[in-house]
Amino acid sequence: MDLGVSGQRAYVTGAATGIGREIVRRLTGEGVSVFAVDLDLDSLEGYIRDEGLETVTAHRANLSSLLECNSAAEAGLRHFGGPPDILVNNVGAGTLSSFEDTDDEAWHR
Repeated sequence: MDLGVSGQRAYVTGAATGIGREIVRRLTGEGVSVFAVDLDLDSLEGYIRDEGLETVTAHRANLSSLLECNSAAEAGLRHFGGPPDILVNNVGAGTLSSFEDTDDEAWHR
């Protein structure tokens, strides 16, 4: 499939497993340079190495933390020398609970 994105730069969160991993694979297959962010850096780096994804840069961040969100965004901007062309906000976290039982900390996470 040719998405017409060859040569572009993408910032992908939640990139180590599942949908995020597949997004990274597809984007690199389209000729996109990817800055991949995940809490599990070992899995992310292993995947990049095993698949030979030379245009992917791995970055570890806990995106449930505002400080680490900002730090990861700044690292991506430095890496690309400016904003990415593509942003995939794929990170996810949560717990199963009713709305009434969800406290502020869980909501922000």
